[in-house]
Amino acid sequence: MQKYSLNFLSTMYLEEDESPWGEDTQVIELDDMQLQHLRAIGYGV
Repeated sequence: MQKYSLNFLSTMYLEEDESPWGEDTQVIELDDMQLQHLRAIGYGV
């Protein structure tokens, strides 16, 4: 098993053209309570 540095792996990840979620992603609307819940667990929304 080869070992790669975190810097190398992150650079390779950022250079990828494809999103891991694909091209056909859904757009959702969140109400204020849902946004507050996400912020409470650390998401920057």
